[in-house]
Amino acid sequence: MRWRGREQSANVEDRRGMRPRAAVGGGMGILGLILLFVLAGGDLNKFLGLVQQQQQQQTASA
Repeated sequence: MRWRGREQSANVEDRRGMRPRAAVGGGMGILGLILLFVLAGGDLNKFLGLVQQQQQQQTASA
């Protein structure tokens, strides 16, 4: 269906079929940060414990 009396917008780009690069890049960035944390001598168990605590607090407050 076409709207009458309206011009087509020039600032629209068709992104169908494009890969979601941001999601892949974000995941790789997180893995890189975890790797640096471990290589710097950080205790991964403490880090994972903090993540679990935050998740439990969020579900308890919901």
